[in-house]
Amino acid sequence: MTNVISQTTQKARKVHRCNYCRKPIEIGQEYTRQYNEFDGDTFTWKMHTYCDQIAQKLINFKECDNGGATSDDFYWSVVYKYEEITGLVSNGKSLTEMLDVVRKELGV
Repeated sequence: MTNVISQTTQKARKVHRCNYCRKPIEIGQEYTRQYNEFDGDTFTWKMHTYCDQIAQKLINFKECDNGGATSDDFYWSVVYKYEEITGLVSNGKSLTEMLDVVRKELGV
């Protein structure tokens, strides 16, 4: 089970990569930073604040392996929500394009 040891929201002083959407977190952009523990190992998980909010709304973390969501879990949650909202198949749509629709629908 993944345990969150600490979590902060901060502004990026350098470019990072979001562990959910895999897109850059740009300098000056607000992001969420978690310090986590799993099986005795610790790691840092960085994410856009809006990706964190989307994940909290769409992902049932109890159903995820080891209690933590991966970028694949995030991707498929966005795909399913996009298809539910639009009634369209997501084939050929970029994650960024689908995220824009999902963000608007969820008010994130």
